[in-house]
Amino acid sequence: MTGYLQFHSECVDLTNKNGGIINLPSCGKMLARPEKSGDAVLVHKGEDVPCNLCGSLNHKEMFNVTKTGVSFRIVRCLDCSLAFISPRIPPEEINKMYGSRDTIKFGFPISACGPLARNSLWHNSRFDIMYEHFKKMNPDASTVRYLDAGCGLGNTVEFSAKRGWDAVGIDISDYAVEEGQRLGRNIIKTTLEDSGFQANSFDIILMSEVIEHFNDPLVS
Repeated sequence: MTGYLQFHSECVDLTNKNGGIINLPSCGKMLARPEKSGDAVLVHKGEDVPCNLCGSLNHKEMFNVTKTGVSFRIVRCLDCSLAFISPRIPPEEINKMYGSRDTIKFGFPISACGPLARNSLWHNSRFDIMYEHFKKMNPDASTVRYLDAGCGLGNTVEFSAKRGWDAVGIDISDYAVEEGQRLGRNIIKTTLEDSGFQANSFDIILMSEVIEHFNDPLVS
């Protein structure tokens, strides 16, 4: 059975001149007709999935959670008790969601674009902890090779480069990579799997708000 995810327009005006359907690059069709609540609703065709841990199709619904205007169904596997989202957004649709600035405006923000990501005090605190740990393990190292996997606009790449680190970021978003490169940051559009980086290429790897987007965390 194929399920559906509902996207409620809490923060955006979906009304177009002619009414009807607004097509988005992210995920199918958004209905501009008002619901009983007065909100328009995007119905996204999701995919029901087996348990990622044991492969069982036997699960029950625990919660229906709405976050940033998106409703997700949380289920628990009846064989191994793993909780997960089902139906879920297909991986190819997630890639589209993060592909353009227009899509990001419709409730799928890149977290690294937010105000906190531009806060130097926040970054310095994080980097101090990372560097202290690194120096304990590598007291004779002259530089730090740093990778931000899922870097968004690359704010951490810029902050770490200012510290003298050999810094690079990767992301799947066309918009984020293009904008980050325009700002002079060393960012590559790729996934970690397709990057071609060799083992031991980096001393510190940051993955902030990334793993929850993986289709299969066990093998990603």
